[in-house]
Amino acid sequence: MVELSGKIQKAEMEHSRMEEETNRNKQDMKQIILYSHLETLAQKVVDVFIRKVMVYKDKRVEIEWNFSE
Repeated sequence: MVELSGKIQKAEMEHSRMEEETNRNKQDMKQIILYSHLETLAQKVVDVFIRKVMVYKDKRVEIEWNFSE
């Protein structure tokens, strides 16, 4: 019983994690659809999509997105 209880608890935790990830992905898609028609990058769009932009001395640019890969 103890072993089964542990397995159930582990499965429930994994299920909860997967639900959270699915909900984040749904929200990400809603934002993408909402702004997909835009032709310019307005501040509101930047705030939604981009977490951080890093510009290096060697002229490289790295973008950290607000969305999971």
